[in-house]
Amino acid sequence: MISIGNSLRSFRRPINSIPVPIRCASASSADRRSSYESRLLFREPLVVALPKTRKVIDALKPEIGFHEAIADEKIGKLSIVGVGMRSHSGVAAKMFETLAREKINIEMISTSEIKISVIVELSEGEQAMKAVHAAFLGEGASKVETSKW
Repeated sequence: MISIGNSLRSFRRPINSIPVPIRCASASSADRRSSYESRLLFREPLVVALPKTRKVIDALKPEIGFHEAIADEKIGKLSIVGVGMRSHSGVAAKMFETLAREKINIEMISTSEIKISVIVELSEGEQAMKAVHAAFLGEGASKVETSKW
């Protein structure tokens, strides 16, 4: 994931020049008066994506006006998937409440009709997965398999 200190509004057009498929993009601000932070999550591991994108992002600095670009590869993605989400409200709330109860910070959220994905610190990934698994399937459900990336 790369964090860039500027709004995605400024970044939309130039983002097309990044030579790596982007999985998720978000912008956030502590308050409406401060500068934004934009985050890009790539489909490829950062070790592959960063060399391809660093030159492009750095070349955009004068046009966009961001302060710095920071790369973070110590993140994990946790997703819940199911067609039933279309007709059942409260699935996202249950996931977010579960992570909050575990004191796991959500760095980024991506949703679709059948999937909710969150980005968390890699060190909290397994704890997050086990807590969400227990919340939706119960403590006695089958063993959970984990995979890298």
